[in-house]
Amino acid sequence: MNPSAAPDTEVERPNTREMVIVHRAFRRESRLLAELTARVSAGDTARAAVLAGHFRWYQRGLSIHHHGEDELVWPLLLARLDLDADVVLRMEAQHEGVAASLARAQAALAAWESGADPAARDALVEALVEHRAALVEHLDDEEAHLLPLAAEHLSVREWQAQGEHFLANTPKNALLTLLG
Repeated sequence: MNPSAAPDTEVERPNTREMVIVHRAFRRESRLLAELTARVSAGDTARAAVLAGHFRWYQRGLSIHHHGEDELVWPLLLARLDLDADVVLRMEAQHEGVAASLARAQAALAAWESGADPAARDALVEALVEHRAALVEHLDDEEAHLLPLAAEHLSVREWQAQGEHFLANTPKNALLTLLG
């Protein structure tokens, strides 16, 4: 047998570090939402409307991102992992916590947007800061513990499916802002 004709046994693995770029954008936008909202003057409904629109854009992007993981990544990993399944279950629970914090921020936004009242603004900023804390905890945990498992247990095609889901469900003009 010719050794150079041996079959290639090395399996190509996905580049899960690409996810860190997406996470960086969500970290940045969640920080900016809280910082910029805190600077809005009392009664400045025009600025409140701009930030409310940005919040809705951010909320949609984060929801699409997490939906892709929930539907296309977590089930595959749970089916293939034994001892590390707790990592995936923790990610699912964190997604629920992030979604709940985002819902609290959305409710606070509704109370603030129309009148730009300072007390309502401060409540919104508090909700945004709490949301960011839950989000950053999740993203850090995912990058440290989940991405290595995904790289080991998913094919390139399986990993790319969630990126394609994100692209297919995100308005094209929002992609430039998110990934810029």
